Amino acid sequence: MTRSGFLLLASLSLPLAACTDADTPTPEASASGLAAPTWVMTGPGGTFSLADAAGRPVVLQFGPSDDGTWDGLREAHLDLEAAGALVVGAVTDEHVGSLRLPFATVADPGAEIAELYGYAGRPLVVVIDAEGRLRSRSEDVTTTDQFFNLAASALLEVDEVDMPMASASESRDPKPLAPEAVAGKVRDGAALFDLRSAQEQSADGAIPNAYICSLEDFAPDVLPVNALTPVILAGPDAPEAATWAVEWGFQTVYVVQDASPLADPDAEPFAPEVDEPESRLPNRRRAIG
Repeated sequence: MTRSGFLLLASLSLPLAACTDADTPTPEASASGLAAPTWVMTGPGGTFSLADAAGRPVVLQFGPSDDGTWDGLREAHLDLEAAGALVVGAVTDEHVGSLRLPFATVADPGAEIAELYGYAGRPLVVVIDAEGRLRSRSEDVTTTDQFFNLAASALLEVDEVDMPMASASESRDPKPLAPEAVAGKVRDGAALFDLRSAQEQSADGAIPNAYICSLEDFAPDVLPVNALTPVILAGPDAPEAATWAVEWGFQTVYVVQDASPLADPDAEPFAPEVDEPESRLPNRRRAIG
């Protein structure tokens, strides 16, 4: 479903909310308009906070790690993202690492954050609007239509969201990137990873401002960025690593398979000028592991 198609359907359906059947979740009145509890949680895609939404609505689901809990959000997330939402799954037990969900996934062991939102043991979906207010919550959301019904009011308020021209699923696929475009992406805040072998690094030289990581060590828990940060993967193994990064929920993944044009030990390092914390950005050459 395209964003424009969703907005049309949502605008037509909202006035009929009182006529929906019992299987369609409706927002709980007690949740509407309150400031959402703030949170910082860590998972396979890095550390996330409510501030990472950056003016976007958030669809946040809490639940245990059993795979069936996440079937509905797994099916709905691409359309929700296409409509402007940030989708986050918060796992309320110790087994977040056993899941491979295609959206931002974080751990809330003991359900401490979840309980701030009224979690009582059943999977809970909450919608936070672009202003950080809790708009709706429900324990009975399992289908794409139900997710949209719950999030409709918050999504309809998003007038200006940078949406991809392609479909949502295509926008998540790894994208080839020309070597000459890398510097600009890094200056804009992308994280650059050098996946070449030690022999290639020795022969061609270093890639300025790149994190160093072998394919064997490439894993979500060692990446020094979260899944909202664009990543550039350079080297012959980049396509394989890019497939994994998408599976881990990274939103924007670029591939530079021939990294030799980037290697120049005498080049000036890139110097991204951004306002985000330095720990989230590749502002120096750093080894992972």
